[in-house]
Amino acid sequence: LFIQRIENKVNFLENRLKILQGDWEALLFERISYVFGLKVNAEAFELLAKSFPFKILQQVIRKNESVEALLFGQAGFLEVPKDLYQKELQLKYIFLKNKYELQALDNHLFKFLRLRPPNFPTVRIAQLAAMYQFNNQLFNELIHLNDFNSLKTKFSQIQINEYWKTHYNFGTETTKKTEKKITQERLQLLVLNAIVPIQYLFFKIHGEADIEKILQLLESMKPEQNAIIKNYNKIGLKISNALQSQAFLELKKYFCDEKKCLNCKIGNKIIHDVG
Repeated sequence: LFIQRIENKVNFLENRLKILQGDWEALLFERISYVFGLKVNAEAFELLAKSFPFKILQQVIRKNESVEALLFGQAGFLEVPKDLYQKELQLKYIFLKNKYELQALDNHLFKFLRLRPPNFPTVRIAQLAAMYQFNNQLFNELIHLNDFNSLKTKFSQIQINEYWKTHYNFGTETTKKTEKKITQERLQLLVLNAIVPIQYLFFKIHGEADIEKILQLLESMKPEQNAIIKNYNKIGLKISNALQSQAFLELKKYFCDEKKCLNCKIGNKIIHDVG
């Protein structure tokens, strides 16, 4: 079930990789951006990642220019500055925009309504910028990842810009200072929706049939906690890691919901026992 689930995910990624001319770092950046926007702003974050060539981000980092200015500018958040920091970013972005001939998105694509402040797209963009300021060669580091704890340790070192420790949006300062680190839940989403699918595609293309590293990684992670998994728990199924929870999500989506009981070993067993 897990292999079936991952195969469904990588079909899209394989086509996208061809469009990106084999640039694995760019593909990973697009998927990481998508995950940072989940669920409300996923499409907006994906559009942000696709709004400029990834090599520009690499050049910005290499020349010690502002990643935040690039990302916030491309997201359309620097049009009318509300404070000094936003103004500084705007000036840096104008330079980058002219230098690389960039075209910004409309910031109305990014939704704030009904989101808790830590999930505001502004905070997520700041975290994304911090991640790539910390390491712009993430693909090389993550492709052979097989232990979730090592990922947590590595990403715990990422520090968001000091401005965002007292802000959730531009121009509005909070009295309480918070670190706004990338949460374990967000890291798990990154693994399941970005890192693992790209790992699988990489191994598949390069003929590395051994999938044990991926299985080991998922087995080192706790299962997702969503309504589907909770319902499985209610009927007595013990789901102890992310590999199992991913398999059960696939079971629900492609067998139970589609009423393909006759094509399912579990469904066949139930029908046989009832009969």
